[in-house]
Amino acid sequence: MKKYLALAALCFFVLTLPSAAQTDADEELRLAKFKAIFIYNFIEYVRWPEDKNEGPLVVGILGQSDVEPYLRRIVATRKEDKRPILIKVYETAKSDLSSCHLLFVTANFDEKIDQLYAKWAASHVMLVGEAEDSAAKGASIRFKLVEGKLKFEISTKNLRAADLSMSSHLLRLGLSVD
Repeated sequence: MKKYLALAALCFFVLTLPSAAQTDADEELRLAKFKAIFIYNFIEYVRWPEDKNEGPLVVGILGQSDVEPYLRRIVATRKEDKRPILIKVYETAKSDLSSCHLLFVTANFDEKIDQLYAKWAASHVMLVGEAEDSAAKGASIRFKLVEGKLKFEISTKNLRAADLSMSSHLLRLGLSVD
C-alpha cells in the first residue's frame, strides 16, 4: 500500500510539474506585457532636450525579451498624429546606442548598466533596467515586483544626469530611490 501511495505521489508531482512551469511562463508573459505598457508610457511622459526632438522616438531593447512583441503591438496601434516610434533590438552592449531615447536593458545585460550609463547619459539615453541595483548603477527607471504587482522605481538623479525631465504625474506613480 505504501508503494502505491508513493507512486501516486510521484505521479502527481510529475503531472503537476509542467503545469507549474506553464504558470511561470504565463506569469513572465503577463509581466512582459505590463513592462511594454510602462515603457510606452515612459516615452509619452518624458521630455528630451532639443537635440533629441527631431525624427522618430527610438526605443532600444538590449538583448532578447518578451517585451518586444508587446511593445511593437502597442506602437502599431498608436495614432499617426504623434511622433513615430521605432523599436530597435540590440544584441550587444557595444552597439551605437546614441540614437536611442530609451534603452530597456534586459536581465542578461543588467551587469553592463554602469558602463552604458557612463557612455550614453551625455547622449540623453534613458536607461530602464530590471536588476535590483540598476538605479545605483545609472538606470533612470527599474522594474520591481512588489507582492506580485509590477511597479517601477525612478531615480531623478539619473534622469537629471541624462538631461531628461519626467512628468510629475509619472513621478508620483513611481517609487523614488533618491
